[in-house]
Amino acid sequence: MDTMEIDVDFDPNELTLEDAEDFEEYTGVPLADLTTLVKPGPDGTATVNPPMKVITAMVWISGRMKDPSFTLVQARGTKFGAIKFPTPAAEKAKPGKA
Repeated sequence: MDTMEIDVDFDPNELTLEDAEDFEEYTGVPLADLTTLVKPGPDGTATVNPPMKVITAMVWISGRMKDPSFTLVQARGTKFGAIKFPTPAAEKAKPGKA
């Protein structure tokens, strides 16, 4: 399988109910608990290491938001080096964000 770069821009407020249900069903973690698992540090890296299923679910749902045919199998086949999380500088540069 070819590895493509995945931008994981995972904003719980942008999820559909289906996305939220899929996240919770796959991970066993309530979506409301996500903020306790993933917290950006001052340099943009996570200060808490979430379970791998949480990272996989984030890749899966982010990927299918961009391409509805993106599957959980494809997400699970993604290499660590291909996963790109936004940095605080990138977040500030988004339109409508200050």
